[in-house]
Amino acid sequence: MTGSAALLLAPQTLVGLLCVVGRVARLPPRCWPMEVALSHLRDVADETGAIGSALSRWPLWLARGGPYAGVDRVIRDLARLRILTPEGEGWHAGYAPSRSWLDANDRLLWSMAQADRASVRRGGQALRAALNTWSKNAIASGPSGLGTTWSSTTLRQAESR
Repeated sequence: MTGSAALLLAPQTLVGLLCVVGRVARLPPRCWPMEVALSHLRDVADETGAIGSALSRWPLWLARGGPYAGVDRVIRDLARLRILTPEGEGWHAGYAPSRSWLDANDRLLWSMAQADRASVRRGGQALRAALNTWSKNAIASGPSGLGTTWSSTTLRQAESR
């Protein structure tokens, strides 16, 4: 077993690794882009590596390729720890990752086996693409209806649950 495969990665760490590679400046309050990235990561990860092992412990709502259970909870937990900071309002609400957390995950990424790093790179690319879609849709849609109720205050209230 390689050193990387011996790593026991928590869901928060998987989110951090994907944020590093995806060059995340902000995550949306409902983090479907992270679900997309995790699904893509599951498709490309070696099941015997650290990433594949971590993903096998994360429950799916649906069959393979479905949404990941608990992504929103993981994001709220990271916000409660002040690793992610709520910011913005309405269509511009989201969570900004701390620089120190991103740096720590970047160092971890470089200590992992090449196969795991390659998988995370592909998952991070999927995250970046999904975040670009989210960003364009938020700008194009503009505020209307219930979607405008998200604010940094609403995000802080969700964290406390």
